[in-house]
Amino acid sequence: MSDRRAILLLTCGALVTSLVTSFTHSCPTYHCYCFRGHEIDCVDMGLSEIPFFKVENKTYFQLDLGRNRIKRLAAYAFKNVRVRKIKVWRNRRSLDIHPKAFRGLEDVVRSIQVRGSRLRRLPRGLFKSLRQLRSIDLSKNHLETLHRGVFRDAHKVVSLNLADNSLAQLESDAFKGLDSLQLLSVDRNVIGHIDTKALRALRSLEELYLNDNKIRDLQPRSFKRLTNLRKLDLSHNEISAIFPPMFRGLAKLEILVLTGNPLMVLSDGALSAMSSLQELLLNKAKLTHIKAGMFRGLKSLRQLNLENNDIRALPDRVFRPLQSLEILHADNNALTTINACAFNSVERMREIWVTDNPIQCDCTLRWTSLASTAEIYGACASPKLVVDEEIALAHKYTVCIHTGMECSRPRYANKFHGLIVKY
Repeated sequence: MSDRRAILLLTCGALVTSLVTSFTHSCPTYHCYCFRGHEIDCVDMGLSEIPFFKVENKTYFQLDLGRNRIKRLAAYAFKNVRVRKIKVWRNRRSLDIHPKAFRGLEDVVRSIQVRGSRLRRLPRGLFKSLRQLRSIDLSKNHLETLHRGVFRDAHKVVSLNLADNSLAQLESDAFKGLDSLQLLSVDRNVIGHIDTKALRALRSLEELYLNDNKIRDLQPRSFKRLTNLRKLDLSHNEISAIFPPMFRGLAKLEILVLTGNPLMVLSDGALSAMSSLQELLLNKAKLTHIKAGMFRGLKSLRQLNLENNDIRALPDRVFRPLQSLEILHADNNALTTINACAFNSVERMREIWVTDNPIQCDCTLRWTSLASTAEIYGACASPKLVVDEEIALAHKYTVCIHTGMECSRPRYANKFHGLIVKY
């Protein structure tokens, strides 16, 4: 038995030695571990500077320097190591970066992440000659401004993340040089002003996130050069009025998010430049009414979100410009009925959501029994006999609370019979 135990201990010891050797074998620095032969792990090593790397002809996939106490990325800090992805995150001291910190990586580095490291400034020339660089993540730092020209050499970068910083404005030509950029995140800053020329270099941009800032006014033609933009998120800002010049140039935009803005004015035709728009989010926007002019030109819109407002009625033909509308979210408003006339000429409706509204289930809902293309989701608030019950087929309700109906049913109802009604 003792012999077996001795053999077992020797085997375990050899295995541990083998594992340790595999972690450190051929690692270009003694301060870190190497995994699978292509990742250098320096996380939580108490480093105050970038460690010395011995010269190798090998290319590593990733160098992770997270959770250290590094004060500075000095010039040529990575000159001896060939690595495609550099990560510096949750650094415990304010980090400073020399303009030539990444020199020596011109033909190899593809991704640079400096997140949560109390970075306060970006020096000009930082990304010079990094010909393979495709992604930059500078989120969760203390950046207060972007100096003109800081990205002038980042011609092939496709993704830039500047979220969770302290940027107060986007100045003219702030992103000059980012000719190939497709995704820009500047959300959760304190931006109050966007210069009309700040975004003009971003002709390849497809997604722009400006949500959770302090934007009050959108300058006319701020987005004019963003001719390839597909998604624009402006949610949770302080925008109170929208006029037609604000969104000129966005003919290819498919998703517009205006959630959480105090929209007092949404003028007629304000969104008409976005002929390709498919999804519009106006929820939590303090809207008290809507009218057809708001939706003029939105011939491709499929989903409209009006949740959590104070809308009291759906006016006649209000959705007439929305010929492609399929889904309407109008939950948690102040609607007392579902006006048949509102959906005149809307032939593709599939879902109408009106949960958490004070709906009166009376004879004015009779029109719903003539259509089979749409499902209505909601509950009755009155009469007392049907409180909290699902909105059933209108022929069950003979009481007429609402009067003065000029339109008895939407035009598209002539084509169908039997509306499926669900709660």
